[in-house]
Amino acid sequence: MCSLGIAATMALTAVQSVLTFKAQEAQYNAQMEAWRANVKSAGEALNDQTYLENTRMEQTKAQATHKLLELQKETLQAQGTAMASSEGGGLSEEMLLQDIEKQRADYSDAIAYNLKNEAAQSEFNKKAMHAEAESRARAGNPGPAPSLGMSLGLGLAGAAIDAYSTYHVSAPSRRGDIKSASSTKKRPPTYPGI
Repeated sequence: MCSLGIAATMALTAVQSVLTFKAQEAQYNAQMEAWRANVKSAGEALNDQTYLENTRMEQTKAQATHKLLELQKETLQAQGTAMASSEGGGLSEEMLLQDIEKQRADYSDAIAYNLKNEAAQSEFNKKAMHAEAESRARAGNPGPAPSLGMSLGLGLAGAAIDAYSTYHVSAPSRRGDIKSASSTKKRPPTYPGI
């Protein structure tokens, strides 16, 4: 009878472990699907943000190039005006042309410096976008999948320990009670040598 009870308990535990595993597996699959959607969304957001940052940087470069061309044009006009109005002014004409060229060079250097800083800031922005996307992709990762073997093994091991405790560990105390009940009868004393 005990063996039949143990077998029934083990069978029920196995069925329960399989059903529990199936429920965990369904939940895990749903979490994985949500996580994959999150990873895809993070990747698309990164692509969009990077595209916008690259476009902004290209516009900034085009703007700087346009400023440099305008500066070159203004410099040439100023030099032409200076040469036309001085009519052989000599040293003062040369100084005026040098001053115009120096201003153009200073302004060109400022534009190049600002453009270099914009490019560096753009790279930092892209790194931050990448880190954010990576963080989003890692968030919500459901971890390892549930294991049928582990679920079934732990369930059966638990049932076996429970059955052992129920039928074998507590059984001697019952047997002891039976023996102690039977040992309460008084036996006649035995005398050695009689």
